[in-house]
Amino acid sequence: QAICLLRNHASLAFWCGNNELGMNSDPATEFPGKKIARDISEPLCRRLDPTRPYRVTSPYGGNPNNSPLAGDCHRSAWYDADFHRSDKTDYRERIARLGGRFLSESAVPGAPPKHVLLKFMTEADLADPGGAMWEYHTKDNPYNGIDDQTHYRMLERTAAALFGPPEGNDRRIAHMEYVQYEFVRLTTESVRRRKFDCSGVQYWMYNDNWPASGWSMIDWWGNAKAAWHAARRAFQPVIASIEDAGDRWRVWVINDRLAPVVGSLRLRVQPWSGPPRWETHVPVAVAANAAAVVREPTRAEIGPLLARDAVLVADLDYGCAGDAPGGDRGADRAWLFDGLPREMAPPPARLRVSGPTEGAAGELRIATDHYARVVTLAADLDFEDNYFDLLPGEERTIRWESPAGPHAGSIPVTCWNSAGATA
Repeated sequence: QAICLLRNHASLAFWCGNNELGMNSDPATEFPGKKIARDISEPLCRRLDPTRPYRVTSPYGGNPNNSPLAGDCHRSAWYDADFHRSDKTDYRERIARLGGRFLSESAVPGAPPKHVLLKFMTEADLADPGGAMWEYHTKDNPYNGIDDQTHYRMLERTAAALFGPPEGNDRRIAHMEYVQYEFVRLTTESVRRRKFDCSGVQYWMYNDNWPASGWSMIDWWGNAKAAWHAARRAFQPVIASIEDAGDRWRVWVINDRLAPVVGSLRLRVQPWSGPPRWETHVPVAVAANAAAVVREPTRAEIGPLLARDAVLVADLDYGCAGDAPGGDRGADRAWLFDGLPREMAPPPARLRVSGPTEGAAGELRIATDHYARVVTLAADLDFEDNYFDLLPGEERTIRWESPAGPHAGSIPVTCWNSAGATA
């Protein structure tokens, strides 16, 4: 029944006889579940869905199963005992070292936004130091092997380590949302820079089967969490990415399209306010299905300009080689702060927001005077983008739709360093 139910899904790539029953075992041994997978599940899949390959378990390949050198593997920079016993300040280096031929499961949790949490918890529950309802709605793994920490406490402590002690419970929740965004964005960019040493990553997990705070990118009501927007951006066919290489920064363009792309990249050091301190324009030409470094500014060249009050921004504008003017074009932005996120301290930013907030769909125009950190739109709507940073003086138009019927009321728009918003 399961095979017949799922076999027509276009996103189904291959079948696995089980999940993690043979992990870290020699693939030649009779590891748990192998007999059922070989003698029952595999013949059924061959008969009912012969067009797709079958793998006896996941992860599988190499020796032992779960090797980063062959087959698929289940690995995460976040879900790692050494990481949680550390001060977590080297999280980006850990992400950069994360490898595998295909990361078929990479786990990192994140909280839903507060207005969603309030559908199944109260204000008192959210602020409870004991976290009883948080624990109840954050499914733990009793075998996680990471001392006495539950998944909820691991997420809470990661948020504090990366983004600093929160000022109030609302900010604590926002930080716990953004942990998942940060790890998904950086992990996806890192493994894509290494194509085809690594050929893909899948995150655990996509959606929830009950009201929860945890692994999913889509909540129980079908709304996108912060990490969904990170994945949407990081998995675009063509992206820009900035890698910290120690004495320099490597600026990449990654092209998953089956045609070359050409365009230009604007690279700048942008302080919290005012114009760029440094800027250059780089022509871009990247082969089909390839990743390439297009510029390598050194620390000697621009490091003093970055300090702790600016970000390095790479704006990519591209088209397929040979496209006629006005044809298939795209754009992407990558940015890097040369320090820990908790050290980012832009001045208070005043957002200017205009546009309709009621009906079936609309557009909001959002502008800022100073650098606006993690601009967030909080409503049960489908947003074109969310949880993004705005540069000083920048304006973006964000489309929204209401799949559950006409929306009534406001659409709150905030940022982490908000001085307020004007409608």
